[in-house]
Amino acid sequence: MRKLIGTLVLSVLFSGLALANGNSQSHTVTVKVPPVLAIDLNANMNANDFLFDFEAQGGGELVVDNTSYPRATYQNYLDFLGSDDITRHFAPTSVGGTNNLYGTLSVKTNQGAWTLKISSITGTLHNPLSNNRVKVFLKQTGGSPVPIVVGTPTPISQNLTLAQISSGGAGKRTFNLYYLLEMNATDIFPATLYNGQITVTYQLTSP
Repeated sequence: MRKLIGTLVLSVLFSGLALANGNSQSHTVTVKVPPVLAIDLNANMNANDFLFDFEAQGGGELVVDNTSYPRATYQNYLDFLGSDDITRHFAPTSVGGTNNLYGTLSVKTNQGAWTLKISSITGTLHNPLSNNRVKVFLKQTGGSPVPIVVGTPTPISQNLTLAQISSGGAGKRTFNLYYLLEMNATDIFPATLYNGQITVTYQLTSP
C-alpha cells in the first residue's frame, strides 16, 4: 500500500513538469538602427543654381536681418558703378528650385554631435574675381538651436565649418542658406562676357 501511494505521487509530479514545459516558449527581439547623417538641399550647390547674372533685367533685393543686398541684375550693377561705393555685396539673380533668393538646407540625424562644413570647392573664378569674393552664411529656421559658426557673410573656403553642435544634436534642423557675391567698382572685366563657375560640396560629419 505504501509503495502504491509513492508511485502515484511521483506520477503527479512528473505530469506537472511536462505541463509546465509544454506551455513555455521564447523568442528574441532584435533591433538594428543605423547611424543617420543626412543633408537635404533644395538645389544642387553650383553656380548654375546660385546664379549671379548681371545681364538680367529688373531690380529687386534680398533683405536679411534688416540688411539689404541688391539682386544681381544689370540695373542694380549699373547703380553700383554710378555710386560712391567701392564694394557691394549682391544677392543671386535666382536660385534653382525656389523663387527665393536663398537656398534651404536641412540636417536630419540621430547623432548627438555633428559638424556641417564645406568639404571642397571645385573650380576657380578667374580674374578679376576670385573664390573668396563669394560669401556664405546660414540662418536657422527650425528645430532646437544649433550654434552657427558662419552667421554673417564669410568668404567660402575648403573645410569651412558652417554649423556645429557638441551634444543634443539628434533630430531635424532647418536653415536658410545664403550666398552673396562681392563686387568691386575698380574690377576690370574683359570686353567679352565674363562667365565663371564653381561647385561647392557640403559634408555632414559626426565624431
